[in-house]
Amino acid sequence: MAGTRRENDYLQKEYAIPFRHPQVTATSTFHIFKARADCRIDRIEYRNPTGLVGDAANAFTGAAKNSNGGATLASLFNTETDNGGATLTPNAQIVATPGGAPDLTNRNLAAGHSLDLVLTEVGVATLPEGDGVVWVTEI
Repeated sequence: MAGTRRENDYLQKEYAIPFRHPQVTATSTFHIFKARADCRIDRIEYRNPTGLVGDAANAFTGAAKNSNGGATLASLFNTETDNGGATLTPNAQIVATPGGAPDLTNRNLAAGHSLDLVLTEVGVATLPEGDGVVWVTEI
């Protein structure tokens, strides 16, 4: 991304984008936002008021992905217990930081690209409605 500003540049615009998803019974993708300028995803917070019990055969995974290229920016949760998952605790605040510092390339969205919430079902499960916030800095 040409013209990237320094991390401490006071001209950077920071904002929070809230999102919600309804109850889900199949693999689903929800559009969170479309970047109006080059930006960095600083963190993603997710909360599910009801939660979901971990299970080896009937589960969900949640991830934030760049819809232009499908790159996963952050894994939010995984309730598939035979694949490293665990119970999604009711009202637990999950905080995911995309990319690994100091490499910030996996955190960036180019202007015009979109960030999506991808909920992937394994077996037959029902994920209750949930919500979250994406913290963004234009660069």
